[in-house]
Amino acid sequence: MPRLVRPKPAAALLLASGLFIPSLVLAEELTSESTDQTDTYQHEVSASLLNASDQTLAAEYRYYLDPVDWNNGPYALNDFLSKTSRIGGALAVPRDDPNNRYAVALEGRYIFDSEWFINAGLGHAKNYSTTNNLYAIGAGKYLNDQTALALNYNRQNIDFGNRSSDDSYDAISLAVQHFRPLSENRGMNFEAAITADRKEYKYRFGERSSQNQVTLSAKGEYFFNQGWRAGVGFYSEFQHAKRDVAMLYTDYQWRVSKNIIISPAIHTEFGQDADNKLKLDLQAKVRF
Repeated sequence: MPRLVRPKPAAALLLASGLFIPSLVLAEELTSESTDQTDTYQHEVSASLLNASDQTLAAEYRYYLDPVDWNNGPYALNDFLSKTSRIGGALAVPRDDPNNRYAVALEGRYIFDSEWFINAGLGHAKNYSTTNNLYAIGAGKYLNDQTALALNYNRQNIDFGNRSSDDSYDAISLAVQHFRPLSENRGMNFEAAITADRKEYKYRFGERSSQNQVTLSAKGEYFFNQGWRAGVGFYSEFQHAKRDVAMLYTDYQWRVSKNIIISPAIHTEFGQDADNKLKLDLQAKVRF
């Protein structure tokens, strides 16, 4: 489902695809690849170490109302191409101070027989004295088996604790996603979104101010096979503040057994407002 809108910093942690690595498999399953890889699944439990140098741990669970086919496109796009309703939740915590810094989220989508869909989500993040509550809702339609269009709205309420202001953030975005298969195991995925947002500042002594922003984001990725992809993307902010950031990334989703995927990922952002550092994520998924 299209969702390439770049989240604000607190929302980024809420929406991170995350992973806490449970006891995954017996040793023999890790050393032999299943020959029967045509199964479907309705549960997905994932665990990850996000940005290995910072050591943020995350976990996510999804339940699909109908079975999802492993072989319907690349593993990373099984969710999008399945056109299946789901519910899920996520948790992310940094290892250095999990009691004072964490994020949790619940989300779901429902797809009608007409291939119209609705989605909604709730999130809460804490960063010491600052808290962020996120609410999201959206609707869209699959135009065909590989293309979807969505209109989304989200609101954040940010409380800075003892600081001088509280913020609210409202955003509306129009997003599109299209996958073009090139062969049985290869293909290209494109995503783009335009977002208009308004941020309001409420100061302790009653004074208010606001600013508007428009953001354009896009990415394209090439799948060499079901597991390996490489991509490039960018986002650009206009109007109130000018900000341009580009990104490069690659990952490999290795299906080590009938139900297990192990996935290392390398990514970097560059530009005037990027940190220009190479980062490593490690992820494991159990599907059954």
